[in-house]
Amino acid sequence: IWKSADSSLDNQIAIIENFIQQQVDCILIDPYDSVGLIPVCEEAKAAGIPVCSAGNYIDSDAVISNLYNDREDTKIIGQLVGNMIGGSGDVAMLYGATGNFVSDERQAGWEEAMEEFPDINCTYYEVGWDISATLKTTQDILASNPDIKAIHCFSDGNTAAVAQAVEQAGLTGQVIVSSYDGNKDASQAVEDGKYLCTLLTGAKRVGYWNIQVCAEAAKGEDLEQKNYLESYLVVNDDTKAKVEEFGIGYDGMNIVDPQKAIELFDDMGAMKASAE
Repeated sequence: IWKSADSSLDNQIAIIENFIQQQVDCILIDPYDSVGLIPVCEEAKAAGIPVCSAGNYIDSDAVISNLYNDREDTKIIGQLVGNMIGGSGDVAMLYGATGNFVSDERQAGWEEAMEEFPDINCTYYEVGWDISATLKTTQDILASNPDIKAIHCFSDGNTAAVAQAVEQAGLTGQVIVSSYDGNKDASQAVEDGKYLCTLLTGAKRVGYWNIQVCAEAAKGEDLEQKNYLESYLVVNDDTKAKVEEFGIGYDGMNIVDPQKAIELFDDMGAMKASAE
């Protein structure tokens, strides 16, 4: 049973309450607000219904959270961008919404990276998941500061609008664009030189993986509260050499070229995950 909350916390709560009344076997959610949903998730647990959070974290033992390493992976992108621009200048970071765990983690990872570059001036903009708002925000950024060196966007769906605005301004190749999520078009943009990088999270694998975890939870299997799906930094060969030159990364970090990332997008056999 699939229901859309239309980016509304109230709608999401009402949908979950309805699922509880239906006595479903398990509830899988992509939480709009990782704090605001805790009470209704605990209500579900009290009714004997396990709850799984897809690609997100809810800090409650009532929820099994399936996650990416968003903070560390975004920090790597921030370190890469910071080094690529020589450690100084103006950059912008576009994030989703405060209170959304994924957006918060990605923003926090970027902020941690920026702390390493005191001569970089980074400005932050909340754009939600609204493509039109992202386009308008980026146009305004470029109009007010055409010398900006880089723009990082928290999600591929929005980054396409960033790249569009950069191209319209005639700044392709001058303003570094970096992204996150690893959609096929984003990986192709890395291949084409429009993006410096993106980060492949789960793609189709995450849908498969979350349903697998939900099925196990519905059967009453004992599961970890936090489970992590493997991710991949998507860069071309030249940028990979820069990552190595700058000495950035963490143990076990995966780096792939754009064509490999496009293959992995559809590979539901690549299901390596680990519990915290």
